[in-house]
Amino acid sequence: MAGAWERSPVDDTLSFVILTMEADSFMSNIHHRMPVTLSEAGCDEWLNHENFDARDLKQLAISGSRNALGAHYVDPKVGNPKNQGAELISPVPTGTLWD
Repeated sequence: MAGAWERSPVDDTLSFVILTMEADSFMSNIHHRMPVTLSEAGCDEWLNHENFDARDLKQLAISGSRNALGAHYVDPKVGNPKNQGAELISPVPTGTLWD
Protein backbone atom coordinates (compact mmCIF):
# COMPACT_ATOMS: atom_id res chain seq x y z
CA MET A 1 0.00 0.00 0.00
CA ALA A 2 1.07 3.56 -0.58
CA GLY A 3 1.27 6.04 2.22
CA ALA A 4 2.94 9.22 3.32
CA TRP A 5 4.43 10.25 6.62
CA GLU A 6 5.94 13.29 8.22
CA ARG A 7 7.58 14.30 11.46
CA SER A 8 6.24 17.42 13.14
CA PRO A 9 8.90 20.13 13.39
CA VAL A 10 7.29 21.26 16.65
CA ASP A 11 7.29 18.13 18.83
CA ASP A 12 8.66 15.27 16.67
CA THR A 13 5.21 13.63 16.48
CA LEU A 14 5.00 11.19 13.58
CA SER A 15 1.92 11.26 11.35
CA PHE A 16 1.01 8.66 8.73
CA VAL A 17 -1.74 8.26 6.15
CA ILE A 18 -2.69 5.40 3.86
CA LEU A 19 -3.61 6.77 0.47
CA THR A 20 -6.93 5.74 -1.02
CA MET A 21 -8.58 6.15 -4.38
CA GLU A 22 -11.92 5.51 -6.05
CA ALA A 23 -12.63 1.78 -6.10
CA ASP A 24 -12.04 -0.19 -9.28
CA SER A 25 -14.86 -2.28 -10.76
CA PHE A 26 -14.09 -5.25 -8.48
CA MET A 27 -13.83 -3.32 -5.21
CA SER A 28 -16.83 -1.09 -5.94
CA ASN A 29 -19.05 -4.10 -5.12
CA ILE A 30 -17.62 -3.93 -1.58
CA HIS A 31 -16.80 -0.25 -0.95
CA HIS A 32 -16.50 3.02 -2.86
CA ARG A 33 -12.82 3.54 -1.86
CA MET A 34 -9.77 1.28 -1.93
CA PRO A 35 -6.15 1.61 -0.83
CA VAL A 36 -3.55 2.69 -3.35
CA THR A 37 -1.32 -0.32 -3.96
CA LEU A 38 2.08 -0.39 -5.60
CA SER A 39 3.94 -3.07 -7.53
CA GLU A 40 7.26 -4.21 -6.09
CA ALA A 41 9.11 -2.03 -8.60
CA GLY A 42 6.71 0.81 -7.87
CA CYS A 43 7.62 0.68 -4.17
CA ASP A 44 11.24 1.52 -4.98
CA GLU A 45 10.17 4.51 -7.06
CA TRP A 46 7.63 5.63 -4.45
CA LEU A 47 10.30 5.58 -1.73
CA ASN A 48 12.90 7.38 -3.89
CA HIS A 49 13.59 10.52 -1.87
CA GLU A 50 14.69 12.35 -5.03
CA ASN A 51 11.32 11.91 -6.80
CA PHE A 52 9.15 14.95 -6.09
CA ASP A 53 7.18 14.98 -9.34
CA ALA A 54 3.54 14.80 -8.22
CA ARG A 55 2.32 13.76 -11.69
CA ASP A 56 4.75 10.84 -11.85
CA LEU A 57 3.84 9.69 -8.35
CA LYS A 58 0.12 9.93 -9.08
CA GLN A 59 0.52 7.88 -12.26
CA LEU A 60 2.62 5.33 -10.37
CA ALA A 61 -0.10 5.00 -7.73
CA ILE A 62 -2.94 4.68 -10.22
CA SER A 63 -1.17 2.19 -12.48
CA GLY A 64 -0.28 -0.19 -9.66
CA SER A 65 -3.69 -0.20 -8.01
CA ARG A 66 -5.98 -1.57 -10.67
CA ASN A 67 -6.99 -5.20 -10.16
CA ALA A 68 -4.48 -5.61 -7.32
CA LEU A 69 -6.91 -6.78 -4.63
CA GLY A 70 -8.99 -9.88 -4.06
CA ALA A 71 -11.70 -10.84 -1.58
CA HIS A 72 -13.12 -13.87 0.17
CA TYR A 73 -15.66 -14.53 2.91
CA VAL A 74 -14.30 -14.69 6.47
CA ASP A 75 -15.75 -15.77 9.80
CA PRO A 76 -18.07 -13.10 11.24
CA LYS A 77 -16.00 -13.26 14.44
CA VAL A 78 -13.45 -11.06 12.64
CA GLY A 79 -15.72 -8.08 13.40
CA ASN A 80 -15.28 -8.37 17.17
CA PRO A 81 -11.98 -6.93 18.46
CA LYS A 82 -12.04 -9.41 21.38
CA ASN A 83 -11.34 -12.19 18.88
CA GLN A 84 -7.72 -12.59 17.79
CA GLY A 85 -5.83 -14.90 15.46
CA ALA A 86 -4.89 -15.46 11.84
CA GLU A 87 -7.63 -18.08 11.47
CA LEU A 88 -10.22 -15.29 11.56
CA ILE A 89 -9.24 -14.20 8.06
CA SER A 90 -9.00 -17.70 6.61
CA PRO A 91 -11.37 -18.18 3.67
CA VAL A 92 -14.81 -19.55 4.56
CA PRO A 93 -16.63 -21.38 1.73
CA THR A 94 -19.53 -19.43 0.25
CA GLY A 95 -22.90 -20.45 1.62
CA THR A 96 -21.59 -21.98 4.86
CA LEU A 97 -21.58 -19.02 7.27
CA TRP A 98 -25.14 -19.23 8.57
CA ASP A 99 -26.23 -22.77 7.69
